[in-house]
Amino acid sequence: MTLIEIKKAIAEKKAVRWKNDSYKVYQDNLGQYLITCIPNGHTVGLTHQDGVQVNGSEQDFYIQGI
Repeated sequence: MTLIEIKKAIAEKKAVRWKNDSYKVYQDNLGQYLITCIPNGHTVGLTHQDGVQVNGSEQDFYIQGI
């Protein structure tokens, strides 16, 4: 998924994941896009500080259940 596709899916309330179902991709209440490891709570931004380059390979993002 591209960054645009990820943001669109999140806006549509779809369950976006990274690598496996343990990594949730979402927008917080401050408007930040984040990736959180559900079991341990470790969180990183979806993108680098430039807001363009995604943290991780685009092919590793997916909508859960599809």
